[in-house]
Amino acid sequence: MERAEFLRKQAARFLALAQECADPKVQAKLIELSNEYIDLMNAASLAEPEDKASHPLASPKTTRNEPAN
Repeated sequence: MERAEFLRKQAARFLALAQECADPKVQAKLIELSNEYIDLMNAASLAEPEDKASHPLASPKTTRNEPAN
C-alpha cells in the first residue's frame, strides 16, 4: 500500500472513532490524531516525485477536521 493511502486510511479511522466517541476530551484527541495523519499525508503526497496533476491525493488537498462544539 502506498504511504499516502495508508495515512489517508488512518486519518479516516481516527475521525470515525471521534464521531462515535461521547467523551469530548477523547473526541478532541482523536480529531487531533486524525489531523496529524492528514498533515503527514499532504506532506507525503507533495514529496512524491510523480506527476502531481495525475495524483489522486494532490488535488484537492485534504483538509483538517475541527471538533464539534
